[in-house]
Amino acid sequence: MADHPGNWYGDELAALYDHSPLLADGAGNPAIGHLRSLAAKYGGPVLQIGVATGQFALPLARDGHEVVGIDVSDSMLGAVRRRMAAEPADVRQRLSLETGDMRDLDLGRRFPLIAMPGNVFLYNLTQRDQLATLATMRRHLTDDGVVVIDIFTPDLRLLAAGSAAVQSHRFQTPDGEEYLAEQTVLVERLSQREKLRMTHRRIGPDGVLGPALFTELTMRYVYPAEMLLLLKVAKLRLCELVGDYATGQRKSAYDGPQVVVAERGE
Repeated sequence: MADHPGNWYGDELAALYDHSPLLADGAGNPAIGHLRSLAAKYGGPVLQIGVATGQFALPLARDGHEVVGIDVSDSMLGAVRRRMAAEPADVRQRLSLETGDMRDLDLGRRFPLIAMPGNVFLYNLTQRDQLATLATMRRHLTDDGVVVIDIFTPDLRLLAAGSAAVQSHRFQTPDGEEYLAEQTVLVERLSQREKLRMTHRRIGPDGVLGPALFTELTMRYVYPAEMLLLLKVAKLRLCELVGDYATGQRKSAYDGPQVVVAERGE
């Protein structure tokens, strides 16, 4: 987002995005299958806001859907294009990419399915930004279409503690490079913000750590009842609130993801 430049993914972070356990769940992410089932039900074209490196958009394009992918980061769009180069020509033709901000996007067309997976909605750091983004989604939605927004449910234990212990992960990239990734999380309860401070260091053959790539991401977390009120103010009507990707069952407990499926309301 423009008022928090740290939330932009640069070239170095975009290159690690699909491999770091701190950044993405990869091809095994169960949310991918859920989105594919929604695309099969509602059809295309599909608008994905926050396309990242294409881990959601490419499976949809392979399924035969036209997909328009939007991201504020040109580095992330570059990562998608590199992945597209390995795809058949028909898949490449079905996926188009544009740079854009979710708060004021206007493509001049409408879509039966608008997807915002991967906690992208939480990069809206004020209520004004949240409502602007929902207005963007409503503006681009067909009369019989749906939006799907995938966000995490705030961890009450983390909120009570105010911070989380350092998480450490070692991982390898496809070219065999080994990295150490570390993360701390700080909570600002009044503003409902989580600050994720991450470092990635390459581990040399001798075990020596290379220079740190430091990243700070800020998210405004949203409670389930709060999300429903935001939808109402934005004139979007809830169709279902899913809490389990594997089964598609409605959310019936506090913990777990919030997968909001909504249609145009009045």
